[in-house]
Amino acid sequence: MAKRPKVQPTGTAPRLRNGRGEDESVFNWTHYVPGSYEGDLAQEIETYARHLDELVSREGHYVLIKGDALHGIFERREEAAEVAFQLFGEAPVLIKQILRLQPVADMAGVTP
Repeated sequence: MAKRPKVQPTGTAPRLRNGRGEDESVFNWTHYVPGSYEGDLAQEIETYARHLDELVSREGHYVLIKGDALHGIFERREEAAEVAFQLFGEAPVLIKQILRLQPVADMAGVTP
């Protein structure tokens, strides 16, 4: 079973207003503890976390990551998926929306 990413203790989990005007928990990627995730795409998640400071200037876009390399930033997830298939076929890759604060609902099995 994959370990859940851990966050450094900071008191209560941050909360954001969702599209329905309700509060929801978020995962703050700036608090990600390197090496804490051992599941599928662990190397790609580490790469995302390591490059977050430079990626947030394009927050809301999608980044394509394979191993330790960023292979592009795209406005739409579908564009990233097309490039991923061209470059890597059906091999696993990480296509991740660039977010400093990610709603927990988007992160199955991860808690803040």
